[in-house]
Amino acid sequence: MTEKRTGLIWQTIKRSVSQSRASRVSHLAFAILAALTIFWQTANAADLPVVVFGGAGSGFGRTPPTRPDFGELFASPSKWPIGLAATKVFELDNAYVDHAPLADVRRIVEFLNRHHITIALHAAGVKVGADGCGRGIESYHWSPQGNAGTLRRLKALGANVEYLAFDEPMTFGNQTIQVPLAEGGHQKACRYSPEEIAIMDAEVAKDSFDYYPEIKISDSEAINGALFNTAGWVSAMKQWLSAFRNHAGRPIDVVMLDINKNTDWHAQAVAMAKAVQASGVKVGYYINGNLLHLSSNEEWTKAAVESYKEYERIIPIKPYMIEVSAWNRLPSRFLPETSPDTVTYVLMQYVKDHATP
Repeated sequence: MTEKRTGLIWQTIKRSVSQSRASRVSHLAFAILAALTIFWQTANAADLPVVVFGGAGSGFGRTPPTRPDFGELFASPSKWPIGLAATKVFELDNAYVDHAPLADVRRIVEFLNRHHITIALHAAGVKVGADGCGRGIESYHWSPQGNAGTLRRLKALGANVEYLAFDEPMTFGNQTIQVPLAEGGHQKACRYSPEEIAIMDAEVAKDSFDYYPEIKISDSEAINGALFNTAGWVSAMKQWLSAFRNHAGRPIDVVMLDINKNTDWHAQAVAMAKAVQASGVKVGYYINGNLLHLSSNEEWTKAAVESYKEYERIIPIKPYMIEVSAWNRLPSRFLPETSPDTVTYVLMQYVKDHATP
């Protein structure tokens, strides 16, 4: 039994014992049953990949929070015990850390530290061009200091930041021509070379080394068979991975595939996974239900569960890391994991499907 599981089981029992005297016995029995359930689900899942839970969908600082129960993740651990026990890394949005009340960020950091969960900081890595290209597009940032201010805030709070998680710099900085804007019209992307993007990303990464010298760098990139030529996309990524290693002095640790299931993705995902692995970099992928035709929470969670099963059939490389995350309007809530219409339900189901009795 790992230290994390032992601590979680003990905390569950201790919380119940502290209930009123009249209900103490029933609470304790329930706590023991819940703790044993957590242990069964996680004790035999030693070969799970690194499990990341994405909280970036809180949307604070850029849009109104898309899931109003975001704060309950940290106030009500009993609502997601199985997923919580399996989670090793929690991804936080840099905009949330920058703009949320300090007390809220502190509460999250203290919760994650108690549960031995590290942080992946969602980060932009591409500069807006001198002609304004990229302004308002995902992955572009305004400040020449990148994410240094965010990391400084987390460091002061005692946060254990394990990853700087780049948000698709090659997808939007190199492959994308233009993107539609919410207010109408389109914004031109910059179409930088892999070398140029590697230099920008290395600059952002080096800023993070000042606060967390041992920080790892992860990257996410889109798989989109409709928009990107597979051979050219794979070649560009190989160039970028090599150039980043040269400029940053350390490699990208893992590339997370953001698979657009609305397109013909199979061949491109396989080719990219093989190329990333051949470059000496680990491979992972996101698990979500982001299909265009979905209209309910339940449809999203069903699609998300089906997606990881399909990835495991199609992609011939076992993922080093998976991230359960939702950044669109569905589903509308995180909790509880026992309800089949929540984000944590998908996380719990993944753990159950990969635990051996």
